Amino acid sequence: MSNYKPPYSIDDALLLLVDSISQKLAKVDFLVGKEAPLKLRKDIQLQSLHSSLAIEANSLSLDAVKDVVAGVPVLGPQKDIWEVKDALAAYDLLSHVDPFSLNDFLKIHGIMTAHTVPDAGSFRHSGEGVFAGSRCIFMAPPPERVPALMDDLFHWLQAHQKDIHPLILSSVFHFEMVFIHPFSDGNGRMARYWQSAILGAFNPLFYAFPIENQIRAHQSQYYDAIALSEKAGDSTAFLHFMLTMFSLTLDPILASQPSRRSLKNQAAWWKRLYPNRYYSAKELQVLLKIKSPSYFRQAYLGPAVKAGHLELFDPASPRSPRQRYKKRD
Repeated sequence: MSNYKPPYSIDDALLLLVDSISQKLAKVDFLVGKEAPLKLRKDIQLQSLHSSLAIEANSLSLDAVKDVVAGVPVLGPQKDIWEVKDALAAYDLLSHVDPFSLNDFLKIHGIMTAHTVPDAGSFRHSGEGVFAGSRCIFMAPPPERVPALMDDLFHWLQAHQKDIHPLILSSVFHFEMVFIHPFSDGNGRMARYWQSAILGAFNPLFYAFPIENQIRAHQSQYYDAIALSEKAGDSTAFLHFMLTMFSLTLDPILASQPSRRSLKNQAAWWKRLYPNRYYSAKELQVLLKIKSPSYFRQAYLGPAVKAGHLELFDPASPRSPRQRYKKRD
């Protein structure tokens, strides 16, 4: 077993970002329900696919991408059209790949670049660099080192999938993969895709996050973060960037959900509670995985009582610290 360990450090700012994302994730999970991953993914998949390709200089507009998917003839470079078709085939498999398998990784690259890259699904055999437009950020390791470097990276990924937070694990992988640059083309697309696959294995809601949209909107900062981490010799700067992107991605999802959630859907969660059992506010807060007591009371507990989803043990003293709650029969 390889002893390889990608260099990075965890500081207080990163810990705060992980905590903030975790709290936002819990709120999204409660607001949209179990049906959300597939529904949200279908709504945003084309936007994510378009953004990921646009970062790599694909010229097709979002409307053109939708037309390609719908089978409508599109005017544009044939290579760009094939990139869309192949990427769509790869994204359709996102929730089915094993993110800790190097074989699956190579297979997905073969699908994503099937009609545009001669050596699709195989490691490169020539020197490559990471470029932002015409600017060379750094030169990748020589091709003869690529198989061993990727093998080490996946061994590390497999060994630490349960003891490193997925947000950190996937972001470190993203940077290390970009640094190794294992393919002659499609490296950025694969890095972003595989990060979503790693996170989705942790929580299916991550399949629905249009992280590519945020990266495209902050494309220069994306390359700057890669360059800073390469110069520093560790991925810490890149971790800060990626976790900030995830936090920004969750904000519009949270902002849009409350207006769409009916009282009937809100009641569905409270009905999961055991009948005739009273819960403390703290117990309910823990069940919902919300860390802020004030936010829990304001956004969930208070509305649930007001809407009649929960009954009070002591209605005469609604603010009592000893108050208990049970679901309405």
